[in-house]
Amino acid sequence: SMVVLGQVECHQPVQGIPLALVVLVKSPIAWSEDNNISIVTQHGTYIFDFYITPEECSPGFLFNRNFVAPPKEVNNVDTGIDVVTLLDHAERGDAHNLILDEVLSSVQRAKVELDPKHSKNISVNLPGGDPNHVGYRRSAWSPRGIGKKERCMICLVTHDHQVFLVARQSLFWKKIINISKIWNSYVTDNNWSILEMKWDTPAYKKHVTRLKMLAVSEILWTPLFDADTSNGFSVLIMTLANGRAVFWRVSANLDLQDTEFEKGIEIMSVEDFKLENISSMHWLQGKGHS
Repeated sequence: SMVVLGQVECHQPVQGIPLALVVLVKSPIAWSEDNNISIVTQHGTYIFDFYITPEECSPGFLFNRNFVAPPKEVNNVDTGIDVVTLLDHAERGDAHNLILDEVLSSVQRAKVELDPKHSKNISVNLPGGDPNHVGYRRSAWSPRGIGKKERCMICLVTHDHQVFLVARQSLFWKKIINISKIWNSYVTDNNWSILEMKWDTPAYKKHVTRLKMLAVSEILWTPLFDADTSNGFSVLIMTLANGRAVFWRVSANLDLQDTEFEKGIEIMSVEDFKLENISSMHWLQGKGHS
């Protein structure tokens, strides 16, 4: 912060907030339009609800601290091909590529970590640099107004490609829906016909192609569209490891008390950007174009 004393500018820290976990993920800190801060760590996400008023003159902020724990289950990915059998019959180079590829092997790594024999890897107090594959690695705040009372929601992505929408309910932040389950069902319906592969495609290539269709690279929210109407919505863009993007329509003013609120979250379209390994996305908006 900067304090002006006469003609002298004095810079001082506003407030230090201790974290119990080591922050190792990419771009971990994000600020929402309704004054929340999220910090993504290897073993969970902190959300700070800040209360900023003109009457508050102290150098510190008033806030509530929430912690969103990672899911207790791994991503239930099923490509229709047995991995053990595949590795036994695949060429050595192909097998090594599949095992060593962080994106493609993340679900198998998560299963190993959740095995009781390796329980130390999922300790919430683990200070080391080993990733927890059911832990979060990406976050993105929605525009203001997606939630009730002009609130924001946050989208969280785990290392094993689970995607959750998280919203404030009463005093706590909770996972309200796992949209990766919707996406997995969407893709696997009709025997993976969305990929248009030939029937005699080798099993290894089928497996890798299907995994890339389920592997999430980046997420991005657009601003609200039709914000002044009862049909307002935002688009959540989810890019995949194979260069495609999934466009989700998320209705504004979602009422989480309504048992059918999930109907306000639906897939609009799937587009092929032909851009693999996307590392970041940004929304640009100007006059007459976006």
